[in-house]
Amino acid sequence: MKLADWVEEVKATGGVPEGDRDTLAAITSAAALCWAEIGRMGDPRSEIVQLGVKWVAAFMVSCARHGETDFRTLLAPSEHQQAAFRLEALRNTGVVAKILTEASLASPRLFNSAVSAIGLHRPDTPSRRGKNHGS
Repeated sequence: MKLADWVEEVKATGGVPEGDRDTLAAITSAAALCWAEIGRMGDPRSEIVQLGVKWVAAFMVSCARHGETDFRTLLAPSEHQQAAFRLEALRNTGVVAKILTEASLASPRLFNSAVSAIGLHRPDTPSRRGKNHGS
């Protein structure tokens, strides 16, 4: 699970400092990893995927910054996922809080579509190229 590994590695190096520059750099890094995983899975880019990348990247940054929520809570579909975004939004300020609040207020259908578009809920299965799917 490369996305969870990113969160753990960032936490191990001291987390994400509370500054606009550091926050935007961390969101950009997390989003790039999300896009790489989507590309590896061969999925198309759509508006819903873009939302999912934005929301999941902000969640990754929050988890790496505060360490109170385990990123792996997103790996299985659950009715509690939006609540996790709501709690993370309360732990943050600025752009991360804004993005996480947006995700927590989205319709459940849109939220689930966007988050699952990142591939978080896919079991690791062989792909056409012999590599594993999943994040």
